[in-house]
Amino acid sequence: MTALSSPGSQGFARRLVLRLLQVLVVMSVAIGIRWIITGEVNLIALQVFITGIGVSVFGACGLVSDELGRRRPSVWSRLGVISALIGASLVVVTVWGLFVLPVVWRGLGVCFFIAFAGVRGSLIHAVGHRSIFWRQLALLGVTLTMALGVMLSVRGLSPLGFKLFGIAALVETGAVLSMLIRRADRGSTTDDTSTKT
Repeated sequence: MTALSSPGSQGFARRLVLRLLQVLVVMSVAIGIRWIITGEVNLIALQVFITGIGVSVFGACGLVSDELGRRRPSVWSRLGVISALIGASLVVVTVWGLFVLPVVWRGLGVCFFIAFAGVRGSLIHAVGHRSIFWRQLALLGVTLTMALGVMLSVRGLSPLGFKLFGIAALVETGAVLSMLIRRADRGSTTDDTSTKT
């Protein structure tokens, strides 16, 4: 086992990333507060602010996917982590002008839709594993919204595509709510039987 693949080095790398993310968040908040109070911000402060917000959004997606993947591993958790890492890197290179091309902006959109789908898919996979029908329906909605979001980022969507996006989002939402209702109903049934015994 190499030093990089050992559990200790993975824990160190994870802690380092978390500390860096925390520093960016604190800096973004401080710059945002200063901006609100004074109404002035220079270019570098604005770049730090946007970098902090962008990296924080992707970081949150990656951390949630990672945490859910540790509890119940899935393709969705891996997708969420990988796309979040790539997306956070693209935020940095884009905001600081290191590599500004239209394809990079499209890549940011693609990473966002995949990372956000990774979070939702990981959550559905972790929470609703007993309700097979509703889980599969919800994951179908996640898959469709992710695919249509990627298409939107790469080449845009037709009016029909936007309608399909809305339908897929509603199907996902309805299926997730149905899973949560069934889960709550099972919990209340268990409570009722335990009080009777």
